[in-house]
Amino acid sequence: MAFKKIKELVELTNEIIEERQNEITMYTFIDKATGETNGHVQLSVCKQATVAQYKTENDWFTPSKTCEKSAIIVRFLRSEKKGMGKLLLGYGVLAMSEKNKTIKYSVLEDDSDASTKIKANIYSHFGYTPTQSTRQIGNDNVELSGGEKQVLLTTFKKKAAEYLLTPQGSKTRKTPKTRSASRNRLSRNSRAAENQ
Repeated sequence: MAFKKIKELVELTNEIIEERQNEITMYTFIDKATGETNGHVQLSVCKQATVAQYKTENDWFTPSKTCEKSAIIVRFLRSEKKGMGKLLLGYGVLAMSEKNKTIKYSVLEDDSDASTKIKANIYSHFGYTPTQSTRQIGNDNVELSGGEKQVLLTTFKKKAAEYLLTPQGSKTRKTPKTRSASRNRLSRNSRAAENQ
């Protein structure tokens, strides 16, 4: 359900191009209005990715044993437009999950400038947590043992829906309902000012 709604959201302004090269699948978003590339994400399926056996589905600080599991790997994410990265990530992982229904994890190597952040990190918004143990060193900072992060796909789906499909979850994009509500409020306020 979340995948279908996110796909519809993406297709409002983008054409989605899917390409496969060996084991890598790439999704590219092309702006319908300008023909410009808005970004792309590269993913693949790995039969033996290292994942932590967490006690909960979204745990940052509990040391855990690791094991080898099949996972969707996010290999590369590049966005040319503000707010497009989260749509690329959400769409890409969910599209791969639809094609590989038995896979339960997604993993990636977070080498972003915000990799040590808990809240101010695109991957954290989707539920990704460090595979190796971490130590909190501030309100929003952690000390990482490595850049590997993982998420259960059930958590990813839930977080993607919250982050991409609700007005509270997205600060860089307004959903059509929110825009209409803003226009209606503006119209009511304008009419009220005129009547005074």
